[in-house]
Amino acid sequence: MRKIGILLALLYLAVGCAAIPPPGTPHEVAYVERVMKQSVNFSLANDVAIEAWSRAHDFTARYASKKLQIVSDYAIETYNPTKTKVEFGYSITRVIGGSESTFAVRCFCGNSYHRRTADRNAHILADYMVTGELPFPHLVRR
Repeated sequence: MRKIGILLALLYLAVGCAAIPPPGTPHEVAYVERVMKQSVNFSLANDVAIEAWSRAHDFTARYASKKLQIVSDYAIETYNPTKTKVEFGYSITRVIGGSESTFAVRCFCGNSYHRRTADRNAHILADYMVTGELPFPHLVRR
């Protein structure tokens, strides 16, 4: 019985630690390389910042593992992910100043083995906010 418990624990650990699959097609690879260059801290002119903020809200509502906790003109946050599960939460802030808005995008995972995946999710979100393009939504880990 103890061996079964150990085997199940190892299986759970292996599944929980599995990395997000890499992009498969050349277009997906190029997309991931591009989005990883997009800073998660960026500024946009206020006239386009409104649309970017709307995209952030849409993205987090669709792809976050947890429900939205805070939605305002200055912050979008989800509930914190469970530490023992592979769940992703988001925190996006907006500071309006003069003619532009400054954004900070964060994605975090309760399971510390998935920090790189959370970082990639944050870059995908930041790129989506800036460009409005999300050609490969299956690359976002939920």
